[in-house]
Amino acid sequence: AIEMTNWSEYPRNLDVNGGCKTVMESLTRLPSLLHLTLDFGDTQINDEGCKGVGQLVNHFSTTLTNLHLNFSGYKDSLSDGGLHILGDVIRKCSNLTHLTLDFERNYENISDTGVGEITRGLSSLSQLILLHLNFDVCDLLTDRSVENIVNGIQQCRSTLTQLSLFLYNPVGKYNGGFSDVGLVSLSRFLPTLTRIQELSIHWCVNKKTSDDVCCQMTNAISSLSSL
Repeated sequence: AIEMTNWSEYPRNLDVNGGCKTVMESLTRLPSLLHLTLDFGDTQINDEGCKGVGQLVNHFSTTLTNLHLNFSGYKDSLSDGGLHILGDVIRKCSNLTHLTLDFERNYENISDTGVGEITRGLSSLSQLILLHLNFDVCDLLTDRSVENIVNGIQQCRSTLTQLSLFLYNPVGKYNGGFSDVGLVSLSRFLPTLTRIQELSIHWCVNKKTSDDVCCQMTNAISSLSSL
């Protein structure tokens, strides 16, 4: 297992993306890897840095069972291009049982397209037990992202026991945020999670969310007998 954290302490006058690539290349010399945690929270890592991360994950795609990647906290450092890289390599990690992806506060660079890239990768994972997706305060996201997530995790709905979805988007700067459409997608999907034991959904109820649909969501959650 490898855990690399505190990248936020990387000196600001150095190139964190170039350094990331160098470190990732050195780690590929390991014979195998089961657990990998990379915490880039509050750094300026961008799509170029993601290439190094993607190369590392790809190198161990047949052995990894636990993957935790944190790209949260630094405004607009990562874009849909970086998520395309990550989604492509995650798709190859067919033995993953635990996956955590954190993109919180990537305000105006990550769109529905980027979320779609990630969820296309998820669609190939049939053994997931734990899934944590954090897109809190990604202002460009719409209901299309929620539908992408629902479609992406269909493949593992019979194996998931822990699911966390963080989709708090109170601003919705360009599109008004999420509406009833996204909440309905979630509420229809939740009852299909037959083995779920722990469920966390972080959602912003706004003027586009009706009381009736909120009730539909709570009814869907209450129908989960395995909780």
